[in-house]
Amino acid sequence: MKILEIYKSVVLAGFATILAAGCATSDKQLDEKLKAEPPVKNRADLQNQAGGMVKDSNLSADQKARLGQLQKETQAKLDLVQEESLKLRSLLIKDMLTSPFNSDEVDAIKSRMRKVEDHRLAIFFDTVDRANEIIGRVDFRRKDVFFFQLMNQYPPRSDD
Repeated sequence: MKILEIYKSVVLAGFATILAAGCATSDKQLDEKLKAEPPVKNRADLQNQAGGMVKDSNLSADQKARLGQLQKETQAKLDLVQEESLKLRSLLIKDMLTSPFNSDEVDAIKSRMRKVEDHRLAIFFDTVDRANEIIGRVDFRRKDVFFFQLMNQYPPRSDD
């Protein structure tokens, strides 16, 4: 095994251990923050709160405008995902009430629903990353950035 590959394996194992050790504390802290949060009843409530925070922030006018545009783009994507999710739910209800019951089709619908929800979360997470970039924060702990840099920063040496 090449020295660089061994080094990468050790580094990755170390980071995995650190991340796993920090999860318990993060969960407790997150639970406390969630308890302190005011209730959010619907999307409009959340948008009003977020809009107020952006408006009252110390961000530049350009940053605020870019965040507003990002919110609009994200909402358009989420609306499409929501439409598909609702259609799948409707189809699932119809299939469950139809005779004869087709468990394969129900399983296929449930599988597609999981994919749609994963896509919805991917949209949210991408938006968070893009918003952080607009604000001027880049989290190098993000696995996609970190691991890309770790794996691609140094080309393999020919003498290994």
